[in-house]
Amino acid sequence: MTRWLLVLLLSLTFGMAPWEAQSAAAKFAYVDMQKAMSKSNAAKHANSVLRKKLASKRKEEQSMERQIKSLKKQLEKLKKSGSISNPDKIATVQEKFRRKFRQYQRMVEDNRVVLEREDNRWTKKIFNNVREVTRVIGKERNYTAIFSKGQVLYHSPAIDITDEVIKRVNARTKGRLR
Repeated sequence: MTRWLLVLLLSLTFGMAPWEAQSAAAKFAYVDMQKAMSKSNAAKHANSVLRKKLASKRKEEQSMERQIKSLKKQLEKLKKSGSISNPDKIATVQEKFRRKFRQYQRMVEDNRVVLEREDNRWTKKIFNNVREVTRVIGKERNYTAIFSKGQVLYHSPAIDITDEVIKRVNARTKGRLR
């Protein structure tokens, strides 16, 4: 009964009559997309590039943080010294502090957006390569379907082609994305 339901489900999914599906040997494979995308040389390269960009952006942010701290100390010093005779000096430093802080906030947000876009761009390229390699393997081996980890509750290790997908992605991209 269970086999008949599986055949019916697959036949409806792939547009075949149930009797055609039963006569054709169904062949399935499994790919752990997360592993394939994170373990490929292209993914490692992308991760390295993103970490370098993040470090560079973080240095810029730290430099501005130091400037803000300096202005804050200067402002606190002026307030403590009781510069009542020079309120314009306090107002000037306060304004510099506010401008620098707003500039810092914009820079942090801009950096976040730039890094997020860059990460999305790399992820899309890696995903497209993994998907294309998986499709090629499926055609070469005449698989009926190839499932990813999130779609499978159980699979035999014999149908796991993740390592082969990683090898082919590495060969295709040679560690760099096109």
